[in-house]
Amino acid sequence: MEGICAEWSADYVPEAWDEWAADPHGQLAVAEFKGRAVGFAKLSRLADDEWWLEGLRVDVAHRRQGIAGQLQAHLAQKARQAGRGTLRLGTHSLNEPIHRLAARDGFHHVATYRCYRADSLPVADAPLLRHLTEADFPAAWALVGESPCYQAAGGLYESLWTWQNLTRERLVRHLAAGDVWWMDAHDGASALMLIYGTEKAEALDVGYVDGAEGALVAILRGTRGLAAQLGCAEVNVRPVDEPRLIAAVEAAGYEHSRDHDLWIFELRLGSEVDSCT
Repeated sequence: MEGICAEWSADYVPEAWDEWAADPHGQLAVAEFKGRAVGFAKLSRLADDEWWLEGLRVDVAHRRQGIAGQLQAHLAQKARQAGRGTLRLGTHSLNEPIHRLAARDGFHHVATYRCYRADSLPVADAPLLRHLTEADFPAAWALVGESPCYQAAGGLYESLWTWQNLTRERLVRHLAAGDVWWMDAHDGASALMLIYGTEKAEALDVGYVDGAEGALVAILRGTRGLAAQLGCAEVNVRPVDEPRLIAAVEAAGYEHSRDHDLWIFELRLGSEVDSCT
């Protein structure tokens, strides 16, 4: 496994491997050649009707032999057997072989995310954010509602490089966990920021940001101040590619952190379209 991951300098798979192998709800598929592992991929259940395909890796010496396609098709079939719902995967915008495999198996490109980072700001130089609680759910859900950001994201948000539905129930859980912050701008506009837990103490990671145009820049700057307050050196945010949101991210002092975007693909399970692929 370590050899297959060697070309990725900061691959998360070695750290996740034991958890993947012990997962009673998903499946870790491994391809072998002459008794040696040459590829693998992981299917994870996020909810009864929601699945995530990740970690597809093939040894460099065994590429272009159809191994990635077999792994993906096998796990997609496992998800289909579980019933109706949605299977998703993420890959970068330059990874054309995976784009072709996704199309072959009936996946559709549903959202594009861009990668940004910014240094933390001294608290005195950043707008203050307000912590939301479960009692704030009506206001938070109303803000998300039919917003352009939510629509561009297909209703998804990120949690540790996994994209899933931002449902009412999940938002309530994040409010209870203290993950959601709020900004009221001077013109009465509002914005919210959902921050997910990270093991990297030096970075604060944003899973979702939304709000009125007048408040987006303020909350993005405020998050840089929050990072300093929490002892983090930087903020990572991967906003959906919605023009108003991207403009706000850049106006708040964030810079591109990767030379490619992230594409999310989706396969509807149990639908007539899926049954024909």
